[in-house]
Amino acid sequence: MRLPRAYLLIAAAGVVGLLLGFVDAVALPVATGAACAAAVGALLAARRAGIAAQGAKKAAAAAVETRGGSIRDRKQIQDTVRAQGDKTRELVKHVPRWTLTPIQRELRTTFAQTEATVGLHSLLRPRAAMPASRGWAASPDVVLELVRIALRERPSLVVEAGSGLSSLWLGYALELVGQDGRVVSLEHDAAYAEALRARVREHGLEGRVEIRDAALVPQTVEDREVVWYDPAALDGLHGIGLAFVDGPPATTGHQARWAAVPMLADRLAPGARVVLDDLVRDEEKQILDLWRAAHPSWTVETFSHEKGTGVLVVDAGPGGAG
Repeated sequence: MRLPRAYLLIAAAGVVGLLLGFVDAVALPVATGAACAAAVGALLAARRAGIAAQGAKKAAAAAVETRGGSIRDRKQIQDTVRAQGDKTRELVKHVPRWTLTPIQRELRTTFAQTEATVGLHSLLRPRAAMPASRGWAASPDVVLELVRIALRERPSLVVEAGSGLSSLWLGYALELVGQDGRVVSLEHDAAYAEALRARVREHGLEGRVEIRDAALVPQTVEDREVVWYDPAALDGLHGIGLAFVDGPPATTGHQARWAAVPMLADRLAPGARVVLDDLVRDEEKQILDLWRAAHPSWTVETFSHEKGTGVLVVDAGPGGAG
């Protein structure tokens, strides 16, 4: 039996409403999300009660109007979300029990990612709208972990294998600590790299974030034939304090991201962190094991983020990054 879409949407609206409704102080993006969640809940409640589609359209239009005054009317938004959350909880009581497990799993994930997003906006203050997260993009929980590392360790150089949402957040983190730190992100898709450079300019992070064009080319790394970023793109990158490995795409080849540590090891600073995303995939687990075997003095920690995360810490002793 197929789960009715209305039940899924009702439950999703409920959890977002519950979270946002009880946050005492929210930033503009979160307030906007609260308004949209309230509109979704209103639309579904209207559908269940058999109200005409015209009423649902008015609810959606109200969310758009609320967006413009989300800061001025914050209390009104929160009150609306609280009320809608109560209504949605009542509706969810009627969902058949056999449907609850997959719904609960998704709700827990959504709740965690919303919390991480709120956490990011509480630590940093973006000057423009951020790109979408999750899906093919980095999830908020791993980005929050990267930001925490950057704020705590204050690396002078962050290198990313793959660029995107994390590039901007890390740029803000380095700006906040007030040092001359910079982020260099390798990107194989020239069109995407150019679009991201426009985002960097929009956020005023040109002095912090550099998006480098780095084509994926066949090469031999430690007697292994791989397709990885053009080594020329690594020119001048030494003393890396934080490396985020979120590329190349898995479709590039078997264990596509394995080459990151062999290519960057001699460029890492003592005590550097190497963060591997997508550890829920078998190939990434194999990659982490290979890195650990090649560098037994490095410590490894894993996190149960949405896509799974592995963090390697380079030995801080002499020659630790070798």
